[in-house]
Amino acid sequence: MVIAAFKLTLANGYVRSCPSDSGTGRHRGVNARVKRTFRLRLGSWNVGTLKGKLLELEDALARCKIDIACFQETKWTGKSTRDGNGFKLWYSGAPKSINGVGIIITDQLKDFVVHVERHEDRLMLVRLVIQEETINVISAYAPQSGRSEGEKKRFWDSLDELVRSCPDDQRLVLGGDLNGHIGVQSDGYPGVHGGLGFGRRNDEGRRILDFAFAHDLIIANSFFRKRKSQLITFQSGGNEP
Repeated sequence: MVIAAFKLTLANGYVRSCPSDSGTGRHRGVNARVKRTFRLRLGSWNVGTLKGKLLELEDALARCKIDIACFQETKWTGKSTRDGNGFKLWYSGAPKSINGVGIIITDQLKDFVVHVERHEDRLMLVRLVIQEETINVISAYAPQSGRSEGEKKRFWDSLDELVRSCPDDQRLVLGGDLNGHIGVQSDGYPGVHGGLGFGRRNDEGRRILDFAFAHDLIIANSFFRKRKSQLITFQSGGNEP
């Protein structure tokens, strides 16, 4: 799930943000004298584990021409960085090999990173400044079904605090596995839900939508049509969570 996706435009020699045709969110305001468009391709991926997979995943990102990707469930311990194969990865994990998040950026953009903020093994932020534009990228991994309500509340409170730390005049992209279903319809959430979701909305999906609405964000994935195979992120025994 990617929240508040945007593209950048190059106007008069400066990179500026350009609003999407859908939703509101933190992507408003564009210089009318746009000369050409500079696109950033962003993604989010629950990888299950990065152990022994990093080169394979970097190859996949290169093939898809992804500039910035948020990873969840890396299962790497500690907090560090890795370079190689055209990308730089910042990651944050726990002392044990559980959970873990990361943000990977192409070599062409890594020198624009000005700040990295890690919050244990479920949240991290990377901030880039490209000419006049400041872009905040957050990778988030919400507690799974079955985890305690206390743990879930701590996560959402921490995410709320992290998002609020990003000034409103800066761009914000949140890529994560938020462990909820926002459902097919946009009912009750116009401008946040694009009406192209999947399945039935559950309580966690409502929490995601309420969070996006509170922070003037959009659920970017719900604004473009996808094949059914692309809507299903996990399939087992005939179940399609």
